Formats: sequence, C-alpha cells, structure tokens
Amino acid sequence: MIKIHSVVLTAALVLSGASALFSSDLDSFYIRKKGTSISHWHGGPFFEYRRALPEGYSLCGAKSHEDKLLTFWSFRPFYSQVRDIGTGNCTYDFIWPLGTYRTHAENSWWRAIIAYGDDRGSDPSWSANVFPFWFSGADRTGKDYWGLFPIYGKHPHLLLMDDWSYVFWPIWQTFTVKGVRSKAVLWPLVTWKENPRQGIGVWPFCGTATLRESQHWYAVWPIVNGARYYEDRDTSGEGFSLMVWPFYGLVDRKKEKQNMFLPPFFSYTKTDSAERWRLPWPFVEVLNSSVRNRVSVFPFYERVEGYSYRKENKSNPEEKTWRILWYLLEGSVLETKTSKFERFSFFPFWTSEATWSKDIKTGEMKKTSAYKRLWPFWSRREKDSLGREQILELNPIRHSEGVERNWSSFWTFWECEDMIDGRVRHSLFWSLFDWYSNEKD
Repeated sequence: MIKIHSVVLTAALVLSGASALFSSDLDSFYIRKKGTSISHWHGGPFFEYRRALPEGYSLCGAKSHEDKLLTFWSFRPFYSQVRDIGTGNCTYDFIWPLGTYRTHAENSWWRAIIAYGDDRGSDPSWSANVFPFWFSGADRTGKDYWGLFPIYGKHPHLLLMDDWSYVFWPIWQTFTVKGVRSKAVLWPLVTWKENPRQGIGVWPFCGTATLRESQHWYAVWPIVNGARYYEDRDTSGEGFSLMVWPFYGLVDRKKEKQNMFLPPFFSYTKTDSAERWRLPWPFVEVLNSSVRNRVSVFPFYERVEGYSYRKENKSNPEEKTWRILWYLLEGSVLETKTSKFERFSFFPFWTSEATWSKDIKTGEMKKTSAYKRLWPFWSRREKDSLGREQILELNPIRHSEGVERNWSSFWTFWECEDMIDGRVRHSLFWSLFDWYSNEKD
C-alpha cells in the first residue's frame, strides 16, 4: 500500500508543477516554533501536500532527519493521509466520514460505513465486524470467534460483557460481568446468576440476587424493590433500601440517607460528604459536596463550582461554570496553581477559548493558546504566539480533525498564517492564490 501511495504522490507532484493553478512554498522552507519545519504544495481546495519536522529538530541537518518527517497529503474529498514516519502512526481517510484506516505502532483500526475492525500486530487478537449483524475475530490467546446476530454467536468481550454467547437471541444467552456469570431464557423474562452473586429472576414478577454483603430483591418490578446491606469495604455501610414506585423510596445506611417522593422526581440525599435536593428532577437540582457544588434549573440556568481534593483549597473553587438555556450560553474558568483555562460560548455562533501556563522562571502566567470563532464566518487559532485565521468557517465544532483534513478547504475563502520569521502567508479563493506580507503589513 505504501508503494502505491508513493507512485500516486509522485504523479501528483509532477501534475501540480505543470499547472498554473498549483502554488508552492517549497523554496521558502521555514522553521516554526520549537524547530518545526514545513513545506507546502496545494492546488486549490482539491490537492494539498505538507511536510514537517517534529518539535526538537531544526532545518539545519534536515536531510539527516528524513526518518522523522511528518507528512500530509490529500485529494479532497476522496482521500487524505497523515503520516508520522518516525513513529509509524498514520491516518487514512476515504470520502470521510465513510471510511477511515489508522495505524499506531503495531496496532491498526479501520471503519467503512457500518463495518469496522482492528489488528494488534504481534498480538494474535483481531476483529472484523458489520454492526449489528456480523462479528468475527480472535482473542488475545489466538482463539477464533464469530457471530451472526441474532442467530448464533460467541464474543470474548462486548460492551460490559465477557464471554457472551447466544442462540436465537433473546431465546438464550449467557455472559460474565465482573466475574459474575449470568444466564437468560427469553431475556429479560427468566434470568439467573451463579457464584459469587447467586440470584434468580422471573421478570417482572419477582427476583433475588446476592452480591458480597448485600441482598437485592424485587416484586412486580419496578413497583416494589429493595435491598439489605451489610458492612462493606467500598459502599455506604450497613442498612437497607426500599421503593414502592411511583409513590415513595427510602435509603437508610450508615453513610447515606435518602428520601424519595414520586421517584425519581423528588428526593433528598445526605451522605458523609454531600447533600443533594431534587425538586423535581431533572428540572431543579441543588448539590453541595466536598468537591462539587451545583445548582441547576433545567433548562434555564446552571452553576457549577469544583474544588480540589486538597484540603487547603476548599474555600477557593478551581472550576467555575455557568450555563443558560442548557448549553446555548456557557462560560467556564478552570484555574490551578500552574495553569488556567477560560471559555465562553454562545452556541453555535460565538466561541472564545484561552489557556495560560505558569512560567517556571518568572512565575507569571503566560497565554499559550487561544481560539475564537464567529460561526459561520470566521475563526482564529493561536498557539505559542503564532496564529491562523480563516473565512469562512462552516464547521460549528472545534476539535474535528476529519472535517479539517477533508472538507474545510472547500469553504475556506481566505486564510492567513503567521510564520516564525515574522512573515504572514495569505491564501485567497480556496487556496488558488498565495502571497506573503511582513508582520507589520
């Protein structure tokens, strides 16, 4: 596959040099912050090729660092490739998001519409699936498995289940969760569990189960259900719980007290480290705890304060977040002794983000990155005093690399990018025209 890529790339470079529409800055090979160097070919929004040296390598002696190169090239919207020669990590997109193939060290992962799979290199495990109808592969011991849902199948690990087997699902299935083996006939009607959690259920009429020091039961689920708890190393202690749905629920344990009225709508909970009111859920919720305070009047308003686990910071929250009309308006500040992050969003129209890091020598907070977006017209990114702007910006989501690699060039009418040497590269009409200006211009 790599040889084919090389042939295609060579042909593309020859064609690009012969076309007046293709521009390049290979002759102006420049060094970015922290030693990163880049070369760039492009032909409008359709073809693009970039080459760079990773951080820590300078242009001086670049020929001796060919094995460390980072490369990117694309024939949009059909194909794109990102490759780190030094680590072997690669990403290949085929009419993204329809198909993607990725490699990391010896591992690989691929997806094509509803089919997906992976390969772990020297590890004998692999998989090839067509969700939700077919799955196949081998586990880490090299044992093969396969399944044709819902007729027959075996799978070593799926979602939270281990050793899942079924025949004409839901007529018969068996699986393991956290070491507990469960079996079911006409799931969820008849189920039973083996040691260490013994239990049996004839849903929805009655059922019982035992887990370590607790015993759970239900009758005409979910109308009546409850549990008896004994002292345990990682729970809320000895006590019991009872619910008569939809009228009332009660939890009375050593470290937890809870009363529920018309559950789950109205409740009051108090533990050894928190207190919570729901009046009614999910519309009004008030939480006060040692690490988090929250007031929510859904969907109109929400305020969150987060505290460090360190006792000396209980009076000064590290996180302050507020939201209006759910996530339509949102503002947040996350501040520690060594860093700070601020964000404001009026989704999807305006987003502003900035990060600061503490300088080890001076002890001052210095801005390390920033991002602003006025959707769908404009965006600007900054990192280490270098910025990149573009018009238009139709993508309302910031961290979406697949969109950036394969689609954003089609709506980028204008773009400018700061260089480490003080110049600014401008690109107009979907990368058909390039020129450079001084920083002062």
